[in-house]
Amino acid sequence: MKRAQVSVTVYFRIFEIILLVLVIGIVTAEIKNIQDSGLYQKKFFSRDLALFMDSITNARGNLQYQYTSGVLQAQRFGFDLSNGRVSIDGETWPYATNRNYRFTPAKLQPTSDGLFITKIGNALSVQTTRQTFNGLLIECPAAGYRITSLIIDPGHGYNAATGQGDQGFIGELRDSQGKNIPESVMMVKLGVALDSLLKARGMKDILGTRALEAGLVTLPETGTFFSEEARTIKERVDFINKNPNPAVISLHAGKYAKDQNIVKAFVRNDASAETLRLACFILNALAVRFPRDITGTAVIPVDTSQLSENDPKQVLVKDRIAVQFELGNLNIADNRLFGDLQALAEALSEGIKHE
Repeated sequence: MKRAQVSVTVYFRIFEIILLVLVIGIVTAEIKNIQDSGLYQKKFFSRDLALFMDSITNARGNLQYQYTSGVLQAQRFGFDLSNGRVSIDGETWPYATNRNYRFTPAKLQPTSDGLFITKIGNALSVQTTRQTFNGLLIECPAAGYRITSLIIDPGHGYNAATGQGDQGFIGELRDSQGKNIPESVMMVKLGVALDSLLKARGMKDILGTRALEAGLVTLPETGTFFSEEARTIKERVDFINKNPNPAVISLHAGKYAKDQNIVKAFVRNDASAETLRLACFILNALAVRFPRDITGTAVIPVDTSQLSENDPKQVLVKDRIAVQFELGNLNIADNRLFGDLQALAEALSEGIKHE
């Protein structure tokens, strides 16, 4: 091989080495740039969190999930969850939204604990700290409604002067004089308080299946007693049917084992979505007001055709927004739900006026 040919070959080899070093340097620099910017991590987080948001909006029940960063160190980046998208420093991925959930757009920086995604009732949140979890809240169905008129049906009713009517359950709950409080007395007092609160909040059209009045009456022959109006179930149903527009709220108390304090909402088995939503909102309002006192909440469908004609649930007439509530246990002597009827009425009014 001639010297000129050897020189050219060496030059080519040197050029190839230089070119290879340049390519390796450029690739190394680009890899270092990607590592520093966290491009792949941002892509992963935006897609992974968006897929998780898709899943949680279709999950039933309450849940709280700790979305941890692991080895990818999510706390390096700023997270923006708004307008149905997860955006992480410019890397964006969409997720499905559900208008039945109340969600406040969140811009946050994850901590070493990651993110806490919480779904309770109809509220969905993403935060950097663990949230208080009220497992009593239930998810309410999607249905638009606005209660503008109402019939309050205080359970039972007893006329002490004539001995007519039904006092309902009598448990261990007592008044300041140590006397047992009948269910009928308590429910009319609750109805009076609810009537006053709703009128103060702008609802003018409120009726009662029995007189919404609470007071003491003194008669020479019988002494002093609490005045109530006795009404049969048939009279109540007839009254409801003669006033076809208002929604119906029936108020009752339960009596069962002392370790239970369940709030139940009874509805017809063919109840409308508006009825179910009203029942749900009231149960949730009670669960928020009395989270440590209630041991459970439930919406219970009933077939009124299978009930006796004197069953109080007959007030759940067809084609109406109508719910009958059993507001806890009269066998709990210090039951806060019945010990503070004003607070109980406030929770009921909040659920009724929820829009």
